[in-house]
Amino acid sequence: MVDRGGHYEVRVAAAVADPRRMEVEVSERRLHVRIPEAASPVDRVFELAYAVDPAGVTARWTRGVLEIRLPKKRGRKIKIE
Repeated sequence: MVDRGGHYEVRVAAAVADPRRMEVEVSERRLHVRIPEAASPVDRVFELAYAVDPAGVTARWTRGVLEIRLPKKRGRKIKIE
């Protein structure tokens, strides 16, 4: 997992996996990746230091590598009345 400032990037290698059977679950501070039928099954949990926006998470399968991009949740300014 790499912190790119405004987002996290996670790459998981599983050359012989079927992307239709992969499972990726995300909450604000946790990412869970399961790849059951890979040569070496993957079941990884990543705890995130900063909250992410689950609705903005994207995942892509390219040449045996699952790439997940998790945008960090931005704070907002509060107007004081």
